[in-house]
Amino acid sequence: MVEFEWGPVMLQERSGGGEQETEGAVMVRGAALYDAAVALVTFGRARELYRHTAAAAAPRERDRVIDIGCGTGLLTCEVAKLIREGEIVGIDASEPMIDVARRKRSTPICRYEAALAEDLPFEDEYFDVAVSSLFFHHLGPDLKEKCAAEMARVLRRGGRVAVADFDKAWNLFGRIYEHVGLLAEEQDLKDSMAGVLPEVLRGAGLANVAPGYGILGCIRIYTARKPSDEFPWR
Repeated sequence: MVEFEWGPVMLQERSGGGEQETEGAVMVRGAALYDAAVALVTFGRARELYRHTAAAAAPRERDRVIDIGCGTGLLTCEVAKLIREGEIVGIDASEPMIDVARRKRSTPICRYEAALAEDLPFEDEYFDVAVSSLFFHHLGPDLKEKCAAEMARVLRRGGRVAVADFDKAWNLFGRIYEHVGLLAEEQDLKDSMAGVLPEVLRGAGLANVAPGYGILGCIRIYTARKPSDEFPWR
């Protein structure tokens, strides 16, 4: 059985001062079934979504990449296929998910850590690229903002972002998906399907936020950059 629980999950604070509890939805059972579950809710198109998200992030050789809310590492390993050298880190608050990711999808340049997305254990501007897939809809409004702000904090100036998640439906299938409720009724998902993600990214100080590839009429990839002299705010 796959079960989500809104905390309590305690992980080490970035400051090293103690443990911190996450407020987001954390999978505490059924991590071994997650790959099958995500394939089910995406009608078998999850890997297609991950491939397009990795391509949209456009990692380059020797880039440092973070996958936020990595789950079992499906997107993380797609990014790893695109470069031969670099550092790719997948983080998730669910230690069972991280255990599955380490067992199934570790590579010489790809590793996984149990960590809080709202308190990432990395220094400012450490990563060149940040990605995330099917994560933000598990978060309440305040936590969406906190996690996006942390994503921006650890990203270098000019760094690239690719985030795939539920969005406002743009065709008939998407509207049917939304109204039938293939996932459990939860307010945070409804908020995401109202189309809040672009504003969350902009609110974190990210620029050039733009919609990209989508599936099922309601799951969309958004790209963005951290402003720099080369890529100013717009």
